[in-house]
This record gives sequence, C-alpha cells and structure tokens, in this order.
Amino acid sequence: MLTWDVVVTDGPGIGRREGAHTEEDVAARVRLAASLPSLDVGSVAYIPRRYAALVVGDLVVREARPSDARAIAEVSVASRRWSYRDLIAKADLEALSVEDATTDFAEGLAELSSGAAVFVAELTGRVVGYAYVLPSSDADLPAETSELGSLYVTEEVAGTEVAPALIDAAIEHARAAGQGILTLWGRRENGRARRFYEKHGMREDGTERRRSHDVLPTEMNEIRYRMSL
Repeated sequence: MLTWDVVVTDGPGIGRREGAHTEEDVAARVRLAASLPSLDVGSVAYIPRRYAALVVGDLVVREARPSDARAIAEVSVASRRWSYRDLIAKADLEALSVEDATTDFAEGLAELSSGAAVFVAELTGRVVGYAYVLPSSDADLPAETSELGSLYVTEEVAGTEVAPALIDAAIEHARAAGQGILTLWGRRENGRARRFYEKHGMREDGTERRRSHDVLPTEMNEIRYRMSL
C-alpha cells in the first residue's frame, strides 16, 4: 500500500490532508474527481506523497518525466521571449534554441540532485508552464533552505491559476523535504515577476548579486527573496 495525500481545492490555494489508499482506490477517486463539472463545488485529487500530480479542473500539475524535456524547452524559450521582451534585445531572444534547451533539460531531468524537483503544468494535455526547486547553494543561508530556481509559463496562461499552482507545488515540495526556508533570485527590473512573488508571500531579504545569464548574453542584477515555510 502506498501513502497518498488527499488534496481538496475550492478557489485559491491548496488544502491538504493525509490518508492511506491503495492505487486502485486512488485511480477510481481521481476519475471521479475529473468528472466534476466545475470548481464551483470544489474538486478532489488523490496524489502520491512526492506531489506527483495535482488536478484542478482542466489543470494538472505533476512532477516532470524525462519525456517532458522537449515540452519544457518549448515553454522555456517561448516564455523568455515574451517575459523578457522589454529587458533583452529581440535578436538575442530570437536566437534562443528549442533544440539546445531540449538537450539541457533532458540532461537535467536525468540527473536531478537529491532534494530537487521539476514540476510541469498541463492544460488539456499540453505543457504550459514549469517550476524547478532545489536545495539552495547560498553559503549564508541555513542548510534547510530550498530555492525556486525557475518558474515560467506561456504568455496565454499568464495571470491565470497556472503560475500560482506551480509555486504552490514548489512550496509543498520544500516543506515535505523538511526545509524551513524557500528563496529565489529575481531580476531587479522585472517588476511583473517581483509583484507575483510578493503576492505569494516572498519578501526581499536585502541580498543582491550580479551574474551572467545562463543562456542569454546579458548581465543581470538580481535581488533575493525568501519566505519561511
């Protein structure tokens, strides 16, 4: 018998309670939950302990599989092109390669470090966002600290429930791992992203850094956000 979480959603946020269920029981209840006509009456999804899947209406948030590398790469390139268009030269954004990103994500998914996880958000079976959470490498923070390394969604779902569901998944993953703090680094000039993280409980902690972007030819001034779990 596996131990499963019961997730009940009814509007914003994710309510969680625990229970033990067989896989057959879970599968039957997931089918029942998926048949609910709308979120007006709430929905129920049964998920494995490691946050393998969360069903909220047509939205599914689950842990990524190696076969998701291409879909995640497509989201990564598309989301950077729209979210960075006022910050990065158009030519540099157009030069981003889905093929190169697919290779990088395939390698990353195959070699996730202990405590790290990648979550994808699907709408009607199509990946429209992803989040990456991992143990923090910042030397000035306690060992029990996770970092939200990235969270990207496609432009058509920006402002919907997709990004909140992804950050909730990252937070719950860190909590389940026994971490006490979640951090992230964000570009100082990226006001849209900063407002989103602040809305979801993250606060500046006064730490700043300057570094080269991982895939774009630009230098970034970043500020660190954190929240207690």
